Amino acid sequence: YDCISWAQQDAFSAQLEELRHLELELGHLPQKWSMHWDRLDLPPPELLMRQVSMTTQMVRHHGRSVHKRSTIEILVRGKTSGSSGVAGETPQGVYSHPHRFEKYNYTTPSYCDHCSSVLWGPLKTGMRCMDCGYNCHEKCIESVPKNCTRFKSVRESGVSLQTSTKPTSIETTSVGSG
Repeated sequence: YDCISWAQQDAFSAQLEELRHLELELGHLPQKWSMHWDRLDLPPPELLMRQVSMTTQMVRHHGRSVHKRSTIEILVRGKTSGSSGVAGETPQGVYSHPHRFEKYNYTTPSYCDHCSSVLWGPLKTGMRCMDCGYNCHEKCIESVPKNCTRFKSVRESGVSLQTSTKPTSIETTSVGSG
């Protein structure tokens, strides 16, 4: 690390140095690149300012949602990898419910939660978990996380909420007619 002669140059400096050597080999005098560099005009300040647009906001939102999904997948994988941290508890006991995929016909454009490609086709365009709503292609099923969280993601007014698909006592009780 301390040897300057072994330090790698950045690509820009290396290209300029190579250009200088080639000019010398051809018998040309090396040009002073600082003269050409100094002649360049700066772009107008309004072009340098970053403009916030709908596209920029969509890119930011997409980045956040992908980051959240990736973080959740990492946490779930950590829970299922065998490092539960609780003595006497088996790692499979934490999340042992597998996905229950069924063929699904999407009426609106949807994306595969695994590869982020569009699910498309005339009929039965993809697979959807009946418990958590995980969407994927048939070809992606082998690569998706094996454990289902049994939670569906519900989007309301730009806020992602988690709702359980387990029936509550209110949902399971029946009212007799009388």
